[in-house]
Amino acid sequence: MSAADNNDKGDSEARLWQFKNKGKDGVELRRRRAEATVELRKAKKDEHLLKRRNVSGVGGLLDDDPAEPVGSSQRQKRWSVEQITAGVNSHSLELQLTATRAARRLLSREENPPFDDVIAAGLVPRLVGFLALSHCPLIQFEAAWALTNIAAGNSSQTAAVVEAGAVPAFVGLVSSPRADISEQAVWALSNLCRNKDPPPPSEAVAQLVPVLARLLLHHHGDREVLVNTVWALSHLADGSNQRIQEVVAVPGLVPRLVELLATTSSSSSCDDAHLAVLQPALRAVGNIVTGTDEQTQTVLDAGALGVFPALLRHRSPKVQKEAAWTLSNITAGTRAQIQAVVDAGLMPLLVTLLQQGMADFRTQKEAAWAVSNFTKGGSVEQAAYLLRCCNLLGALPGLLAAPDAQLVKVVLDTVGNMLEAAGRMGQAGALCSMLEESGTLDKMEDLLNHQNQEVYEAAYHLIDRYFSTEDQSVAPDPTGHSMWTENKNTFNSSPVL
Repeated sequence: MSAADNNDKGDSEARLWQFKNKGKDGVELRRRRAEATVELRKAKKDEHLLKRRNVSGVGGLLDDDPAEPVGSSQRQKRWSVEQITAGVNSHSLELQLTATRAARRLLSREENPPFDDVIAAGLVPRLVGFLALSHCPLIQFEAAWALTNIAAGNSSQTAAVVEAGAVPAFVGLVSSPRADISEQAVWALSNLCRNKDPPPPSEAVAQLVPVLARLLLHHHGDREVLVNTVWALSHLADGSNQRIQEVVAVPGLVPRLVELLATTSSSSSCDDAHLAVLQPALRAVGNIVTGTDEQTQTVLDAGALGVFPALLRHRSPKVQKEAAWTLSNITAGTRAQIQAVVDAGLMPLLVTLLQQGMADFRTQKEAAWAVSNFTKGGSVEQAAYLLRCCNLLGALPGLLAAPDAQLVKVVLDTVGNMLEAAGRMGQAGALCSMLEESGTLDKMEDLLNHQNQEVYEAAYHLIDRYFSTEDQSVAPDPTGHSMWTENKNTFNSSPVL
């Protein structure tokens, strides 16, 4: 097996590991965010939210810190960490402010900011202490900005900020009468929520969630505060079921997230302002449905599925991807939740994404997982609906010829799930005939020469089990009737994309 094959196998195993054990034939169906697909889940430096606040674009935010000419000596002057430490530890508030501003500049403008050097110098506790100096809002802001950037670093750097007592300090600053300080505090809290290894301590989360919920539920128009708040909640929901529960337990919070999805998901709303809110709101909802069936149900009860037709048709490929990923976790839920997806008319839209790959190849893969989970956890009638009303057969041959081995494996799993469901009704033979007529069997036979060992084995297993002439259990139904072909009005018909 080649190195590429090993990578494909590792990616596939990682993806399957992301499903929770739902007791469905021992398969872990519900996924967590896979590190192997981190491009989908978190773009580098989160392009939607700059974790580290840089000087460019801020302009004259501070009254006494106007934008400096590019070539000015003041702009070129850089303090060393040693000089900053001496200034921060001085007894002069003016010198402390100047040193704190120098620290902020150092941590904002450098390509590789010296976070570890600043932490080793013992500056983090001092900066946290400056957050309490309400009589000097300038030093509060500078310290908050510097700490925000440190919190955007790696796990140990974020932990250093938390351990210095920054969470309660920033929680207090959210209510600052100065809008710039309040906004910076929310930004910092969002960064502090981002860390997953280790995640924020429970006592910190207990302080964070009520503040973030209040900001979300009683938002008064500051878009930056709203965006940072929603990102923070999405980070908190990207964790254990217990952490998800702390988010969904807040009355009105999940409905508010769904409301944000509804108001920003119009296909004509592809501008930065709408996307800035839509993307973290969709991420938050997507993270919640990786939890238990009960937690997933809170999203459905809030009416989220009614928004997904617009999300799956959205002009942004990233929104389409994230929407398909979210649905893949809902279709990994109960049969009632799968039926809710059917009733919302979403399965034909997912199948169309499978056929067209409208956004990009990665959207096809997410849609493939959603369909595969649907066929694995759904009833026989639901699987039959997928063929009768959604033209899944028309998509299968092209998908089995895809160059991505992982996608092909997911599609083979889907075929196997449907054949197994048909077999339980004594109608595997009828489905086999349909697969042969659609050209799916030919593509499966082509996979017997596939370079990926797992793809080969999966295709061989299906052909050997269901298409062997010696196997009478899959012989065609002599009556000629099949629930897989009859147009029974068991389900509501759904719109096309």
